[in-house]
Amino acid sequence: MADLSAITGIAGKDLEGLGQTARRVGVESGLGASGAVEAYKLLASQIDVSKIGIDGLNNLQQETIVLAQASGMELADAANSMAGTINQFGLEADQANRIVNVLAAGSKYGAAEIPELAQSFKVVGASANAAGLSVEGTAGALETLSKMNLKGAEAGTALRNVLLKMQTDLGVDFKVTKLSDAL
Repeated sequence: MADLSAITGIAGKDLEGLGQTARRVGVESGLGASGAVEAYKLLASQIDVSKIGIDGLNNLQQETIVLAQASGMELADAANSMAGTINQFGLEADQANRIVNVLAAGSKYGAAEIPELAQSFKVVGASANAAGLSVEGTAGALETLSKMNLKGAEAGTALRNVLLKMQTDLGVDFKVTKLSDAL
């Protein structure tokens, strides 16, 4: 909890409340209180807690635990994937459930599993957002690549290169033209 306080600046009753939530969530999730606090720390080091507040941090932590449990990812990887995707696409913390749903739906309908999609997003997320693609559209494109056995960082790199090539060489504006139409 001291590390969490140092990272976030949260103290007093708010810190005590986070500790109580961590113990409760730790028991409910099976991760233990230290695992729940670790999720807080990983998220707080990447997301501006002053903007999202305690409720936003609690929401992010809960959704990160859901992501870790649904995907079989380590908690640290799930937290980094969650925070990274939110940051890359400029989303608010209350969109954490959306990220979980996109990753879960993508893995259900495509060949890449959640950890592989998370690796792909790590590489292509910022470029896709800058190009005007949504999280959902990006996941769809990545899952299309996964059916051709391009998964993880390799798929992210391939999609990023295609987006950049289409924008620079062909002048495609993905804010005007859908990726599927441009292809």
